Amino acid sequence: ETSETQHRCHFRRLRFGDQAAAKTLLTELGPFGHVVGSDLVYGAEKSRRCALLDTLQALAEAQEMLEVKGSRTAAPFLVTLAIKNRCCNEVELLVK
Repeated sequence: ETSETQHRCHFRRLRFGDQAAAKTLLTELGPFGHVVGSDLVYGAEKSRRCALLDTLQALAEAQEMLEVKGSRTAAPFLVTLAIKNRCCNEVELLVK
């Protein structure tokens, strides 16, 4: 890639738990090197945390399939989540 395409940044809204949308996003913009999320989890609502993790897993699996199909070595992407404990200890609940 040229230096122009190496440092692109795209922002998209992605509803947690929508695995089809995650796969479409990857097809349109992938493969990804880094996925960043901020202020994604509030409170102790388990279904929302699970949906977030399910979505990240769907992205990872779709990226792996894309890499294999394209005959490139599958490379996992880095995920950075910025989470601030606001309503409870959201960080602890996310990693349980």
